Amino acid sequence: MNVFSPNLPNLRHLSVLTLLAQGHSVHAVARLMHVSQPAVTLALSRIEVQFNAELFERSPRKGLTITPYGDVLERRARRLIARLEAGTLAALRHSSAGELGDEDVERSRYIVRRLSTRKVQAVAALANSPNSRIAAERLGITQASLRRLVTDVQDLLGVEILSS
Repeated sequence: MNVFSPNLPNLRHLSVLTLLAQGHSVHAVARLMHVSQPAVTLALSRIEVQFNAELFERSPRKGLTITPYGDVLERRARRLIARLEAGTLAALRHSSAGELGDEDVERSRYIVRRLSTRKVQAVAALANSPNSRIAAERLGITQASLRRLVTDVQDLLGVEILSS
């Protein structure tokens, strides 16, 4: 899958999928993600439409039970999210002089839950391009939009990515 593709799954939807697969209720996922319960349900519906597959069986008595297809997708999503968290921790480690503690691990999870796919694409395009003009062209956006996306990530991390 091309990292610059506009058809990548939404990271927040993948986070919803992984949390639901871990056995959290829709209510608990909404609380963890700082969104409403209808937003969680909508995220699940959208990712099912995107992958054209039922990811959970729904039962009034049992609630949600992950399907085999949902299980495969959840494992991949979990690996992706773990890599993003590791990258976030590396950025935090790079910016701090000391050792990272448990609060930094929680901070990295918090940050990853707030990242959008487009923000990750912007940082990846910038890292893999000789300059911001080419990075923006790869994404089909303006340089100002690229700068805004990367600045949002910088603000979340508290780490400079773009030099002024």
